[in-house]
Amino acid sequence: MKTAAKCRNILTTDSGGDKSIAMKINTKKIQREMKRLGLTLETLGDRFKPPLDRRAVWYIVHRASSLARIEAIAKALELDPKDLII
Repeated sequence: MKTAAKCRNILTTDSGGDKSIAMKINTKKIQREMKRLGLTLETLGDRFKPPLDRRAVWYIVHRASSLARIEAIAKALELDPKDLII
């Protein structure tokens, strides 16, 4: 039963009652890639479609909770999305 309790802790329920696994994003990897590419939050924001300001980019990088957001970050950094998920 300990395993079931641990699994319950990582599951979230949306308003429809469906369960999905909560994802965490690897912010350190994003910061390393930004440094390697010479990007700031503003220049990274210019790579999004539509372009985002630096505050929106910071929020998405630190609070990305959906696969779509993680895919958008990965595309902007020219990475595979699975590299950004912890």
